Amino acid sequence: MTAAEYGIVNGYGNGQFGPLDKITREQAMTMLANAMKITGLQAKVSPAEYAALFDSLGISQPPADWARNSVAACIKTGVVVKSDGDIRIIKGNITRGEVATAVRRLLQKSRLI
Repeated sequence: MTAAEYGIVNGYGNGQFGPLDKITREQAMTMLANAMKITGLQAKVSPAEYAALFDSLGISQPPADWARNSVAACIKTGVVVKSDGDIRIIKGNITRGEVATAVRRLLQKSRLI
């Protein structure tokens, strides 16, 4: 509920949440990008930068339109890096370890830890 109140998670668009559902890497990066807004960590990404950023991680299939800005922001700020598990499979499920690493980086880059 707290994450929803802060705009970090939005559910499935129909007001429903799946708290026990697995999440994809693009969903996780969308939540991380929403959290970046709260911490003040900013990344302005132009549409011309998308391909280069996605290529830098070896992302084979581009993220969905709704996730593109968030994924690009996470890459540009260094919250997500190439060595994070199997990050190139953007539509695959993220692991707890990958989430923990990204959240730690978010907090470090936001100078909160």
